[in-house]
Amino acid sequence: MPMILEIHFQEGFSHDEVQLLVDGAVADQATLTTRLQTGLAAIRKLTVSPGAKVHIVLPGHGIKETVPADGAHRYVQVNFENGNLVTTPTNQIPGYL
Repeated sequence: MPMILEIHFQEGFSHDEVQLLVDGAVADQATLTTRLQTGLAAIRKLTVSPGAKVHIVLPGHGIKETVPADGAHRYVQVNFENGNLVTTPTNQIPGYL
């Protein structure tokens, strides 16, 4: 049964092109910048089947990170720190001011 995976792009993004791949195909893409007041760049929702291969790609930085889509976590927090993507799966909806 398909699930909605919410990907919360948070700190560290500055006019960065981001692609979301599901099973190798581009499912979404955007240019993201973190809003300093909230610490949030964007929330993207993907409808995926559990076990789908989900990747976050920053083509301009040559970065590709795997995101779990196993049904165990509905949310993924993503931060761009020191040239690396840091992903944190969670069941708690992230909060913002």
